[in-house]
Amino acid sequence: MYYSIVNDQTNETVVPFGTGSTEFTRLSYNSDGNYFDTFMNWAIPGFVYRIKFLVYFNKSKKTYDESWRFKVI
Repeated sequence: MYYSIVNDQTNETVVPFGTGSTEFTRLSYNSDGNYFDTFMNWAIPGFVYRIKFLVYFNKSKKTYDESWRFKVI
């Protein structure tokens, strides 16, 4: 499972899915569930961003864009 972050106002992808050789947006997991850490140097205060997820399962992939949003203050 991977994440991507999109500027909600402009629909610009600011953090693309990192599914290449470095897998920089791959989620981690522990006994509490999935999680990810991200540097926020790309974030602009006052903007709203949306998180999208990409799931690979049994050689198929599905993107989830369920309106998970956050605002940088």
